Amino acid sequence: MTQLVKRISGPYTLESANVSVPTLFTIGGAVSDNAIVTINGNLVVTGSQTTINSNNLAVTDNIISLNVGETRAGVTAGLSGIEVARGTLANVSILWNETTQKWTLTNNGSTFATIATITAGDHFISAVVEDPNPHLGGNLVTGNGTSQYNITSLSNTNLILNPDIYLQVEKPIQLAHVSPPPTSVVGYTLVHGGNVAGGASGVYITTEVEINQELIAKRRAIVYSLIF
Repeated sequence: MTQLVKRISGPYTLESANVSVPTLFTIGGAVSDNAIVTINGNLVVTGSQTTINSNNLAVTDNIISLNVGETRAGVTAGLSGIEVARGTLANVSILWNETTQKWTLTNNGSTFATIATITAGDHFISAVVEDPNPHLGGNLVTGNGTSQYNITSLSNTNLILNPDIYLQVEKPIQLAHVSPPPTSVVGYTLVHGGNVAGGASGVYITTEVEINQELIAKRRAIVYSLIF
């Protein structure tokens, strides 16, 4: 006959009568699976494996601690993180790599990429993965008010600006003095800065027919017209 236990108080140990096999206790029916167990206190599990077969897991704790009980400096196992099982596909994970001292992630289960490191100051991203077709949702700002950062191209290639209508510049353009002057490029007019000479402008152009010719300033052009 089934008996209803209303209350168990005091320190008690629940053990199996057959100590030669693993202890197994079941609460609730296997068919209905409607048992509710409430523990008004702390739950301590000293086994090596805890399995939770629930569809919805709600955790109140705002920080989940992994690798608890580590006694050495760092993660002895080398890796610690969160893994997602994907059935017949390779599992993916976000892991702390103790060897490289970096957070890493994988989207194929085998190749890991660094996602963040702590360097000087408050810079946490150490690398940006190449995007062959980037789009900005706002202004592109370089520099922090005191330092200047350049936009450059790699491997000695051109930096191409190709707007749909016009290239609009709101501030003066600062042309560096180029020496030696550039050679001509078919189909293009090259403009660069240089030492101020007879044209009094310091702005030079190079085309397919003219190499390193200084543009004439308005005042100098008027003087030349009066002379000639």
